[in-house]
Amino acid sequence: MAELKRYGFPKRFRLLTRRDFLLRGRNVRRVRTGRFTVVWCEGREERSRIGIVVSKKVGDAVTRNRIKRLIREFFRLNRWRMGKPKDIVVIARPGIRVGKYWDIERELGGVL
Repeated sequence: MAELKRYGFPKRFRLLTRRDFLLRGRNVRRVRTGRFTVVWCEGREERSRIGIVVSKKVGDAVTRNRIKRLIREFFRLNRWRMGKPKDIVVIARPGIRVGKYWDIERELGGVL
């Protein structure tokens, strides 16, 4: 059971409040890819945290939830490669096509 907890995605790795999502005045960087806009800055905590924004313009609930799951999985598997702690907001752009995990990894891996 302890093995499963090590691979979890607890709240301490998530941006939870509106204040957390507003990345202002802290050396904010923004990159647009084909499917996402990624905004990040220096982290306030001792670990990297992620917030995911997927609006209704992207698709139905099934599509939005799949996108969020794939992004969370990418972050969970790659958070150790991030270096200094960062607060990261990933915004899905309208018209995104849901692909495989590898598509998400290729696109976000080049950014982060």
